[in-house]
Amino acid sequence: MRPDYYRQMSERALPRSFAAHPRSAIATQGAPIRPRSLRERMQNATPELSALPSRTIVPPRSREPIRHAPKTTATTSFPVNATLALVLLSAAVLGANLVFFGTLDSPLSPSAIRQRQFLVYGGLGGILLLGLTTPDSMAGRKRSRNSLLITVWMLFATCLLASAIGRADLGDLPERLILLLGLPILYFEALPRLAQGQVARVAPLALALGSAPYCLWSMLMEPPTFGQSYQGLLSNSNCFGQLGVQTIVGATAAVVTAERGWRPSVLLARGAAALGWVSVVASCSMASFAASIAATLALVSISLSTLSRFVKWAMLLGLVGVIVLAAGVDASSWGRLLEGLVDKSARKSDRGDMLNGRTDIWMFAWETRTWFGHGHDLFDSRFGLGAHNAVFSALGEDGIVAAIGILTLFGVCGVWSFTRGRRSGVSGRVANAMLLAFIIIAMAETPFAAIGSGTTICFYCGLSIAISLPSGPGLKSPRPRPGSASPTLAENCR
Repeated sequence: MRPDYYRQMSERALPRSFAAHPRSAIATQGAPIRPRSLRERMQNATPELSALPSRTIVPPRSREPIRHAPKTTATTSFPVNATLALVLLSAAVLGANLVFFGTLDSPLSPSAIRQRQFLVYGGLGGILLLGLTTPDSMAGRKRSRNSLLITVWMLFATCLLASAIGRADLGDLPERLILLLGLPILYFEALPRLAQGQVARVAPLALALGSAPYCLWSMLMEPPTFGQSYQGLLSNSNCFGQLGVQTIVGATAAVVTAERGWRPSVLLARGAAALGWVSVVASCSMASFAASIAATLALVSISLSTLSRFVKWAMLLGLVGVIVLAAGVDASSWGRLLEGLVDKSARKSDRGDMLNGRTDIWMFAWETRTWFGHGHDLFDSRFGLGAHNAVFSALGEDGIVAAIGILTLFGVCGVWSFTRGRRSGVSGRVANAMLLAFIIIAMAETPFAAIGSGTTICFYCGLSIAISLPSGPGLKSPRPRPGSASPTLAENCR
């Protein structure tokens, strides 16, 4: 075919106005066709479009209505599996806290032991079985895990196992194997699967539901008297303080992760938090008081950062007004509210021992230290009580190897809380509160065990949340401006 054939066909196909355009290839009488730029096409259109910048693209107007995405909040209803995880974990915490009702002199009755075993084994066993059989919600996607915390936990459990093998204590081997193999599978794999990635919402609620009933029941049966260490129906006041800490951590975390408003569930959580504070103050336990303050600051700071300066000053002036009003109405009753803590500290200061005689136990553990320890009856046979410190308890009973493991675990968890956890949104703050509360209590008590109490389960759930958070760079988010919405829990759990 001749080359003029293509030019004639183009003249028939294109409009006459376009063919007569001075810059068109057809008007140039056989010149090679050159693709036109965006500016040329716009200049050939209407004058309104030709006045626009060359890089501006005007999208065509769509006749379809704009459909906005539905608003999602952090308090959407739990899925069925997450609700089941909440029920089972609450039963486990409720049964584990029964250990606070027994002592070395008056242990739990056989019926109470059976009830505790039924609740704990039934709850944790149900989570293990159902969690492992539940399809992973992260299937097909790369699951982000904090490998450092997993490694440190395995190192800690290996140190405990090596200590039991080193002193040829076969009775401790099952519990150490559970710490090494069973707990990671239960809390780091089965629980996140069953809760469908919502451990940061399930664990605090379970902690509050497993501890608040005991606090309320004790206060109803035996009303507290401020100015004295209150223990209620429990074995001692420190145990009652731990129940208060669990209630504060769980209820405050439930309020922070919930939608803002005055719904009944939020009101119940705030009431439970107030009940926990009353329990801690009534117990006169300084360790519980410090743990409650640290956990509350870790949780509430993310909500206070989103408030305006006027609201913060209004809240501060309102708090001062309530204190002045309470002191003016009845100064004697307000003074008795904190008299227990002040008087307890004063008596210890007069004796020259602020740690209630525990320094003698700690010095004994240091002087009798070995590589693999002396067994679990070391402090009970010598002093009739425990070491009241997780590190010195490990040093005396399980040796230097176990003490190195627990110090490494506490150190890494503390550094993670003040660095990575602070920048991980709501889920990171919940993990911070659980980890810090346990570490502070562990400086005055010995809550470590394969099952332990609700405080121990609080620590394991905090590790589960922390391990599920990403460990790589890019977690630091900008500080929210006053008046802007805080990041929701659903955004941080993805």
